[in-house]
Amino acid sequence: MTTLVATGDSMITRRLSHNQHPRFAHLVELIRSGDGAFTNFEMGCPKDPVVPNVNHPSAFQYSKPFVLDELKWCGFNLVGTGNNHVADYGPQGLMDLLEEIEARGLTTAGAGAALGEARAPGYLDTPHGRIALVAATSTNVEHSMAVARRSDMGGRPGVNPLRFDTEYHLEERLFRALEEIDAALGTEATSKHKGQFAALIGHSNPDAHAFLGGNFFRDTSSRVLTRPRRLDMEALVHAIEAARRQADLVMVSLHAHEGPANDINQDIPADFIVEAAHRAVDAGADMVVGTGPHVLRRVEIYEGRPIFLSLGSFVFEVETLQRQPAPAYEKHGLPADALAADVTDEVGANRGGEVRGFWDNRFWTSVVARCRFEGRRVCEIELHPIDLGMEKERWVRGAPVLAGAQVGTEVLEGLRNLSEESGTRIEIQPAGELVVGRIRL
Repeated sequence: MTTLVATGDSMITRRLSHNQHPRFAHLVELIRSGDGAFTNFEMGCPKDPVVPNVNHPSAFQYSKPFVLDELKWCGFNLVGTGNNHVADYGPQGLMDLLEEIEARGLTTAGAGAALGEARAPGYLDTPHGRIALVAATSTNVEHSMAVARRSDMGGRPGVNPLRFDTEYHLEERLFRALEEIDAALGTEATSKHKGQFAALIGHSNPDAHAFLGGNFFRDTSSRVLTRPRRLDMEALVHAIEAARRQADLVMVSLHAHEGPANDINQDIPADFIVEAAHRAVDAGADMVVGTGPHVLRRVEIYEGRPIFLSLGSFVFEVETLQRQPAPAYEKHGLPADALAADVTDEVGANRGGEVRGFWDNRFWTSVVARCRFEGRRVCEIELHPIDLGMEKERWVRGAPVLAGAQVGTEVLEGLRNLSEESGTRIEIQPAGELVVGRIRL
């Protein structure tokens, strides 16, 4: 019997081990009960001199290496590094982080010194079997993806990318209108040249129209479709197949913020995420753990294997960053003598009565999944709701405890509603002063 415990994103800047809350102590016991315990570490831990990455599309996440000790103390031994923040401080900052993870004896996957290392599985040996971890990310990978080595050129540290292609399908009337807009803007020559180039490489489609960087298709209905990019998906499958030959159980982590129509941080995943998760199971994954949007997404049981399309956040201490690079201050028009707390004030969740950013309780509650396996067969799945304390002061907010019965029931009811479309049945049961969700298998 092997037990796997999985959580979502850990964006951690403070010590957890000082927490005296009894429901935190019970949460630590839960994590330590796993032969393998996974969290996605979504921070940078660069050494001085700290050099930020360039052209970063969102916030820079910075912490000191002691936070890895805190996660290890909690019981985590599987750490995902395939995400959109581990390289916030460039290739050297990523290598600093990987060095710190290795020094603590933690198993990791998803990032590396070059593309081969980023794609490779990590392995954890336990008394009850060997566990493999494979990880990839789709979000903002252009600024952080690893580059392969060649015989005549070195590689580049970065993450394992799972890029995706987007198709915009339009019904006939709207497709003709798009062509008219293209002509009116004077961009039709660019669209034509892109079409000619596509024809040269064998990708021509008479019902396709390239417009301002998007691929539009004439169709009977209008919708947005996404698919995992072929080469990245094939590489992910190859890594999973290799891990299948080398371990008793294979866990796959997919970090993806994308939702419908390329929106982000929504509780409905983009199509390509679901396809990638299913193909991961087809390739030999025993469990797929989604992270990224900081909210829960539905649970699927696909071919008898659990897929958690997002486990939300486990630690969400994004308001107590101690350092920020110059672009973060410039982005908000702050003066040169501003400090990190000023950035937090500027992007605060609720300012002047206006709801902003992550000021929604869905971002501050989640579940911890505990799965028990007999061989490769999952025989029990428990969902333990957690509360990250949205109502607390920001220097306390973001640290998890097991949720009380009322909040826990609300969290599990929300996840049950999301999961119904997949045919997944979540039963909510009392557990002393707490509640637990159990998935009927």
